[in-house]
Amino acid sequence: MTLPEGKRLAYQRRQKDTGWGRAIAHPIIGSFYAPYYAISRRTITPLLYGLAANIAAIIIPMPLIIIFLTEQEIASLTQEPLVYILVYVYFFAVELIVTKLGIDRARESARVALKNENQSPAD
Repeated sequence: MTLPEGKRLAYQRRQKDTGWGRAIAHPIIGSFYAPYYAISRRTITPLLYGLAANIAAIIIPMPLIIIFLTEQEIASLTQEPLVYILVYVYFFAVELIVTKLGIDRARESARVALKNENQSPAD
């Protein structure tokens, strides 16, 4: 099976995404970089992983907050600047790690596709 030229180039670009740089760009400038990455690499895997991570990062702690904190404690926490910094760091770390997993998965699937293309007989 021969890949179209554009898809082959996108798959080859994915093979260069081995470090953390692209993963770090997603939470920092995500609304601009994530769509660019998805288009240039022809994959939505890191974008979907990051979105799912943000949703999970919101949903998972909510029951704990509701169960263990009173309304007064929640109201007093919202007045503390440190809480906002910790929440930002939490979301940044979650999205960073999960997006890196998505990039690695997309790179691996592209590697397999390129390998299969090289092994297939020429048309």
